[in-house]
Amino acid sequence: MGVGRAVSSIAPITGADRPKAHGGPGSARTDEEIQIVFDRYKASFYRLYNRELRNNPALKGQMVLRLTIEPDGSVSMCALQSTDMDAPDLATQVVGRVRTINFGAKDGVPAVTIVYPIDFLPAG
Repeated sequence: MGVGRAVSSIAPITGADRPKAHGGPGSARTDEEIQIVFDRYKASFYRLYNRELRNNPALKGQMVLRLTIEPDGSVSMCALQSTDMDAPDLATQVVGRVRTINFGAKDGVPAVTIVYPIDFLPAG
């Protein structure tokens, strides 16, 4: 059995919903900072996906999450915005895992809501 992989990147919410990093250090969380934290948790997404692959070896696709990161680094909201995968249990587990992530406190930043896609692809 092959090992699956998850590929992801941040897609900002357009308009005023997504503050941009400007005005000096500490004014907002950068996409790079958020990506670094998600990269740290990538193995946990792999484990969830690989477990689901045992039941459905052809499973692949994308989940798009919408999440809010608070100034203290906690995730106050995470929801599945869309998916092309027929894997509701996996979606529930991924959303639950993201809710436990802490992005680290950062002084002077507002809460930020982002859209974060994760691509799940079987290794091959």
